[in-house]
Amino acid sequence: MYLAPCVLFLVSYLCPMPVIEVKIVNNSSNALPEYATNGSSGMDIRADLDAPLILQPLERKLIPTGLFIQALNVMIDDQEKRLAALRSRIPNSVLLALFGIAAVAGAFAGYASGLEEKRSRVPVYLMGLVVSAVIFIILDLDRPSAGFITNNQQPMIDTAATIAAFPELK
Repeated sequence: MYLAPCVLFLVSYLCPMPVIEVKIVNNSSNALPEYATNGSSGMDIRADLDAPLILQPLERKLIPTGLFIQALNVMIDDQEKRLAALRSRIPNSVLLALFGIAAVAGAFAGYASGLEEKRSRVPVYLMGLVVSAVIFIILDLDRPSAGFITNNQQPMIDTAATIAAFPELK
């Protein structure tokens, strides 16, 4: 009952929405975009045409608005950050140190459990399982395009295909 608001709060706190600064230049005689009615989900943009334009069914054309919205630099910067995160890897020396520390910790746990008169191996097995799980998760998160935890690239592919489908600007 109280779990959903807590999860939403944590997600919004840990993963804040990026703020995109937009610069709008209006070179047309039209007013800037505005909401036509209360509760509208988007603004109305007016075309900046010298003559009427007739579109045939399923025909697509770029319609000039006279507006220049400068948000592309932010998008390019965000794409570069995303690619840098995909290409960043944990250095091999750090991974070797992680494996070494895990092996030493397992050896100490085994040695300590061997010194006790009452030998219960469950804590040693649990410690080994937890350390192995943590190492597995670290390795899986380090390779976002492979493994059990993956990043889906389909939205980026769909966006690139949509942009490529438009005719070139003349």
